[in-house]
Amino acid sequence: MTIIQDMMKRGQAEGAVKESEAYFRAITENSSDIIFVVDAQGTITYASPSVKRFVGYRPDELIGTNGFDLILPEDNPRAIEDFARALLTKEVVIPNAFRIRHKDGTERILEGVGKNLLDNPNVAGFVMNIRDITEHKRVEEALRQSEAKYRAIFENATEGIFQISLDGAFISVNPAFARIYGYETPEELIFKVRHVKHQIYAHPEDRGRIRRLLAESGEIRGLECEFIDRQGRKIWASINAHNICDAHGRILYYEGTVEDITKEKILERQVIHQEKLASLGMLVSGIAHEINNPNNFITFNIPILRDYIGELMRIADGYADGHPDYELFGMTYSEFREDIFNLIDNIEHGTGRIDGTVRKLQEFSRKKNDEERRLADVEEIVRKAVAICSSQIGRMVKVFEVEMAPGLPSMLTDADALEQILINILINAGQAADKKESRIALRVVGGASWENRIIIEIEDNGAGMDQATKDSVFIPFFTTKSRGKGTGLGLYIAKNLIDGLGGAIEVESEPGRGSLFRIIIPELNIHA
Repeated sequence: MTIIQDMMKRGQAEGAVKESEAYFRAITENSSDIIFVVDAQGTITYASPSVKRFVGYRPDELIGTNGFDLILPEDNPRAIEDFARALLTKEVVIPNAFRIRHKDGTERILEGVGKNLLDNPNVAGFVMNIRDITEHKRVEEALRQSEAKYRAIFENATEGIFQISLDGAFISVNPAFARIYGYETPEELIFKVRHVKHQIYAHPEDRGRIRRLLAESGEIRGLECEFIDRQGRKIWASINAHNICDAHGRILYYEGTVEDITKEKILERQVIHQEKLASLGMLVSGIAHEINNPNNFITFNIPILRDYIGELMRIADGYADGHPDYELFGMTYSEFREDIFNLIDNIEHGTGRIDGTVRKLQEFSRKKNDEERRLADVEEIVRKAVAICSSQIGRMVKVFEVEMAPGLPSMLTDADALEQILINILINAGQAADKKESRIALRVVGGASWENRIIIEIEDNGAGMDQATKDSVFIPFFTTKSRGKGTGLGLYIAKNLIDGLGGAIEVESEPGRGSLFRIIIPELNIHA
């Protein structure tokens, strides 16, 4: 009974072993990975059937051969060195990867792990579980090359490329984008620009406009916008941008490009400016003709009028001699007699000014030669300009102050042009008055205190100007006045006239705090 029981137990054990062997054989033969068992010299003692799919050899072709013969010669030294170290470990899983030569001659890349079971009597070998990663590596290399390619495009593009979050923080920018906005590197821009609305946009409201357009259509193309760089200089850029969304359509961030079009905008403005000048030339020609005719008539008749009044005054003189208390228009006769000839002088001066203005309108784009200038008294020029416009200014402002340094020198200059400049700026200052206690101050300083230059300042406490308006005041036809109160030519003509004299006009202004126009006439024009 005992013998029979022992035999039965052995039979059961052998059956269990066979079942176990069949189970593991089914696993190894149908595994998608390759299983190798090698001895301490690297000789293959077992290869799973799946080896043919990846290496091209049948298991029976490999068993008894050295595994290192499959490995490419370039990888063999490293593989042998790694295997030697692995032999010193016991039952530790060791990762590795190497290239082998397929039976068809192609190169494959294998990756796997090995475990030293040489001391295990049931295995007596080094077991390696290996898979083919050739396609994975090929895709990985293609991706790396693609990333390198697009990184090179990103880094070397002439257009600025950007990614920006919904809250206005830059995620990434390329070097061209940083250069456009005046930064040395993309990292510097990303670190320093924390408030894109105010640090990048010349007009902060433009950012809201761009976000609305992106929300409505998902992209913008060729939108021109004015920005500011790191130094505060205005630049123009053309923007292309689109939304980057998640799978549910929610906007994650914005991505796009910018192209610096500042030079094109400057050229465009220059072309427009030239077109305006051409139109202005035609306008000036017509105005000059229409003004000249009646003014010539007045000029021609002034001497005749002076002679007529002279004859009449002889009669009036005789009458006044017999009537000591004789008065006319609330004036004594002597005051009346002086005033009537002053009026004729004023009319004559006015027609002369009209004639000078017409000449300037005809020649405002042409610099005058020094030979056309004459020695003029600066104080006299200022007083004539003040006299002509004082009544008009008096109706617009409460206080009009005139300060002139004593001993102002005579100048070799165009007196008519300088007078016109002063009148235009004074009238402009009066029209800017918007306060109850409005004030205009005209100051003239000359001589050594200004390094032999004449400085004329006209200051008001009116509405003042923002930077955009200040940048535009000398552009022809630009005006902030209501319809019918200005042509936009006064300051433009004043600028051209002072340029013709070799001088300059400086402007200082702040909104609500008034403006100061500083007229500088250079030292070369001064004569003691």
